[in-house]
Amino acid sequence: MKISVIIPSYNEEAVVQDCLNSFLAQDYGDYELIIVDGGSTDRTVIIIEKYVRNYQNIKLLFERPRVGPANARNIGLKASNGDVIIFKDVDTVIEDFQYLRKIAEPFYDREVEVVYSKVQPILKTDKLLEKIGFYMQYGNKKAELKEAAFRKRILDKVGGYDATLGFGDDLDLSKRVTALAPKVGYAKPVRVCYPRVRSFNEFINRYLWYGRTSLDYIRKYPSRTSVLQLILSFVPIIIVTVVLYGMIYHTIYGLICASGMLVCLYGWTFFRKQITIKEAHVVLLLPFFWVLSKVIFWIGFAQRFILKTRGNFMRGR
Repeated sequence: MKISVIIPSYNEEAVVQDCLNSFLAQDYGDYELIIVDGGSTDRTVIIIEKYVRNYQNIKLLFERPRVGPANARNIGLKASNGDVIIFKDVDTVIEDFQYLRKIAEPFYDREVEVVYSKVQPILKTDKLLEKIGFYMQYGNKKAELKEAAFRKRILDKVGGYDATLGFGDDLDLSKRVTALAPKVGYAKPVRVCYPRVRSFNEFINRYLWYGRTSLDYIRKYPSRTSVLQLILSFVPIIIVTVVLYGMIYHTIYGLICASGMLVCLYGWTFFRKQITIKEAHVVLLLPFFWVLSKVIFWIGFAQRFILKTRGNFMRGR
């Protein structure tokens, strides 16, 4: 049974080699790697082309013009020859050399359309910003995530990814696949080193992108839960604004508010994210990066909302 692994890429010269090597180390032989590049301006394509020349099971495709990861995955899906499809990000490193074999086993039941696997995110870095990004996204080192692999025929039925979405494109795909009530299988747990934030500029761009693209997902799925989550994400900004106002105009009130905010933030850090006191340098900075991520998210969301509103107004004239 052939497996197709589809990987979008864009300016990832620093990590693409580690990603490809981790798949080439797999003990499962019948698979192909399809990398879909969105017009990288660094050495990403040059690096991938070397692998294409040396390995027959690696393909390089191009997304022109660049729309986004969802569209790139659809391009890869159309070009795939596998019975089973796995989608991965290019900065993912597989730590389990039996990963593909574990995913394949439940699919030997021909009625199984979707396979879920428990994944333990692995933190392999000494860099402070990468640690902060990891804990913000995954919490403690013992966290478990759930990933899905798909039979190609069910992806063809739902039409693949919705290329108009950015944030939430995987949730959207899962909702449409689940609506078909497919037979589900479960794979053995695996270990994966997940995407990490490697620079402050990347941190800003990531949360701007979340903000700019989340509006489209909310418009497609306008549930009370999604709206409530959006509103709650604004709470940290309100808290910080109130504290700053109090510190500027009412010193005692501001100090009380600031103390209360710090207690809440550090309580969240210890109990929600389960960070140990041994990582004190991360503990001290994590709450502030968390608040900053919300501010950046809302800047991106506001930009997108203004553009949408202006476009609707111009069409109505």
